[in-house]
Amino acid sequence: MLIMKIKYFGLLIRLFLFKIKYAKRVKLNSIKVGFEKGVTFIIRGKKSIVSLGKNIYLMRNGNLEVYDGGLLEIGNNVSINKNFSIVSRNKITIGNNVSIGPNCCIYDHDHDFSNKDLLIQKQGYNSKEIFIGNNVWIASNVFIGKGVKISNGAIVASGSIVVNDVDENTVVGGNPAKFLKKRFC
Repeated sequence: MLIMKIKYFGLLIRLFLFKIKYAKRVKLNSIKVGFEKGVTFIIRGKKSIVSLGKNIYLMRNGNLEVYDGGLLEIGNNVSINKNFSIVSRNKITIGNNVSIGPNCCIYDHDHDFSNKDLLIQKQGYNSKEIFIGNNVWIASNVFIGKGVKISNGAIVASGSIVVNDVDENTVVGGNPAKFLKKRFC
């Protein structure tokens, strides 16, 4: 029991210091936000914001990054497994009751490479909003790219590369992710 209280107290201190560091750029809607060791938050740009709902759990060795006035919104009752990478330069919305498996990447941007006379590293980014609805399960080793909408009740199979929208209550999988079946007949 004492160990549980010490761990909880340690979590409160980490959340308090986290809130001080990022001040108005992080919105915590609950004290029930847990993150394990190795979770990194990078928030660059005065207008960049991270908003975390209630009952969020971020497992070890993951990163949440927001740049250039981007917005990352995570709803209530969300669990994100270890080794995740979520990076926003535009807007990423993750709904309520979402489970994200280990080793998943969610990026709302990619590199611009349209100018042949300029190094790719100097050309900036192309970005489009990502929306993940409610009651969604994203299995392990999934990549979700810019501009994708994953509708309510969807399931994304392990190892999928999602570059197109996913319909409500469907199961998708593959590279690129394609319709596999409806969840309910």
